[in-house]
Amino acid sequence: MVTTNPPTLRRASVKATPPMRDRLEEEFTKLRAKGRTYEEADGGYTKAAVDVTVDDSSRKGDTATLRVTEDGRLHMPFTAGEVAAGAPEYEEYSLSHTIEFTRQPDGGWLLSSDQADAGSGPTPSTQLAQPDTVDE
Repeated sequence: MVTTNPPTLRRASVKATPPMRDRLEEEFTKLRAKGRTYEEADGGYTKAAVDVTVDDSSRKGDTATLRVTEDGRLHMPFTAGEVAAGAPEYEEYSLSHTIEFTRQPDGGWLLSSDQADAGSGPTPSTQLAQPDTVDE
């Protein structure tokens, strides 16, 4: 969503609970705006390459939980010559997620939660960061 050409998603195409669909719609809108800000500042990210690895899974009743790692590269708008001269080709990140699905009465599963965990590192550009707090 933060690239210069973000995908177009229709609300109906997201198989999620209504509250999660609302959250995703809001987050996708904010992430597209964030991508436009990056583009205006320095050309933005031209493309993203993302791999997801399932680290663990469990099921308790009507809730299935996946723990996954998202490994991504956000490609910069620099030419091969600029990269050869030292400009970065891409920004790389790794981010853990805990994702939950809820079984519906018809037996289908809907995304109900996605909690990203940046740990102690910086929040990747693909996430909406919460403002840091300062203890006074």
